[in-house]
Amino acid sequence: MTIAEMNTHLSSGEVGGVYLFYGPEDYFKDYYIARLRDMIVSDSTLNYIKFSTKVTQKDLIDHCDAIPMFGGRKMILVCDSGFFSLKEADETLPAYLTQLPAHTCLVFREASVDKRSKLYKAVEKSGIVFSCERQTSAMICKLLSKAARVSHRDITKDAAELMVLGIGDDLTRLLSELEKLILFTKDGEVISEAHVREVCTLSVSSRVFDLTDAISENNREKAFIYLKSLLDAKEPPQLLLIMVARVFMQMYDAKLLMQEGTSYGDIAAAIGVKDFIARKLC
Repeated sequence: MTIAEMNTHLSSGEVGGVYLFYGPEDYFKDYYIARLRDMIVSDSTLNYIKFSTKVTQKDLIDHCDAIPMFGGRKMILVCDSGFFSLKEADETLPAYLTQLPAHTCLVFREASVDKRSKLYKAVEKSGIVFSCERQTSAMICKLLSKAARVSHRDITKDAAELMVLGIGDDLTRLLSELEKLILFTKDGEVISEAHVREVCTLSVSSRVFDLTDAISENNREKAFIYLKSLLDAKEPPQLLLIMVARVFMQMYDAKLLMQEGTSYGDIAAAIGVKDFIARKLC
C-alpha cells in the first residue's frame, strides 16, 4: 500500500484483521499503529496487548483467541517478533491467520522482514502489508510544512530543505526538531533558514555548504565567519578541507552534466545526492 492508499483505507473505518508495518521509517509505523489503536480500543488498556519481548507463536494464538473484555474488539501489537525470518521453522501462525477471530486485530511492527518467509506471504494474503520507507526530500518538506501549519506556523521551502540537509531524512527526528522551532517562534510566524540555524543542531556537511556558498559568491567576510564557526566547534581542519574540495568536485560534475542537458533528477542520481542538493550545486 502507498501512503495515500493507507490513509484512504483507515479513513473508511473498515479495520482489517492483520497488519504488518516494516522498514526503516519508524514515524509511519508509530503513526499508523496509533491510528489503528484509536479506532479499535481508543484509550482503553483492557483490550490492548503489546508484546515488546519475545513471545511464542502458541502464546500469541492463545491471546488472539481469548474473548475481549466487555465485548467489542481487541488489538494485539507484536514488536520485532523474529517470526518473519526464513529461519523461523514454526508454521503454526501462518496457518492460523486464515482463521483469525473477527474480534482480534493483530498488528506486527518489524524492523525488517524476509518476503520469502511463510508468515510474510500469509499476512500479504490475509491482511495488509505496509512498507515504511524513508521519504524523498520533497515529501519530507511537505510533511514538515503540514506539521508547521497544524501549529499555526509556516516554514519556508529553503528552511525545510536545510533541515533535511543538516539533520537527515529520519522523520521522527525532524519533527522533534520542528517542535523546538515551533516553541521558539510565535503564532503566525514564518520559520526561516535563520531560525533553523539558530535552533537546530545541523551536521557539518550542511554548514560546509554555507562556507562553499560564501566562497563561490566571493564573499570573503561571510566565508571567514562560517569557517570560524566550524573551527570553534572543534571540527578538524583536514576534514573541512576535504569536504569543501568534495563540494567543488560535485559542482564541477554537475556543470559537465548540465552541459549535456541532463535533468536535475538524473544529476542527483549520477552524483549521489538528493534532488534539492543537485539544484543547489547547479
